[in-house]
Amino acid sequence: MDSPPKPRFRIQRTQRLLVVAVAAALLLLLYGGTLNAYIHQQRQIAQTKQEIEDHRESIASLEEEIDRWNDPEYVKTQARERLGWVLPGETGFRVVGPDGQPYGGGAGINGRNLPDREDNAWWDTMWGSVITADDPEPGTGSSVPSTVPSTTSGEPPR
Repeated sequence: MDSPPKPRFRIQRTQRLLVVAVAAALLLLLYGGTLNAYIHQQRQIAQTKQEIEDHRESIASLEEEIDRWNDPEYVKTQARERLGWVLPGETGFRVVGPDGQPYGGGAGINGRNLPDREDNAWWDTMWGSVITADDPEPGTGSSVPSTVPSTTSGEPPR
């Protein structure tokens, strides 16, 4: 009896392992860039979703502020606190501390934008006051109110 013919090329186990490793490396090279782009895009999508959520929270906060400013009582309160306005019949005054500065949370004048006191033309002085008015210093946040209303009857407020 004749034995079956033997294959001419016999692939050994290590050669098969080498072929599989080369094929895997080739696939990794081919799909590596695509996988990297996919991971990068997923990171960008997550970052964009977070930015959208942050903007939505900011919009909600601004809408709440708009609602507050639509309330006439809130506007009156802000005018009294920030600008020192008083209602007709009231006398407003400021409490001054030992350093000569008024107490309270109102805006003050920021002196860094004031024009020099040299011989400036009147328009330079006026423009300097406009710039200074646009850049108020925030108040100190003292607990003493900057404007205290009183009656015109001459009695001290209680």
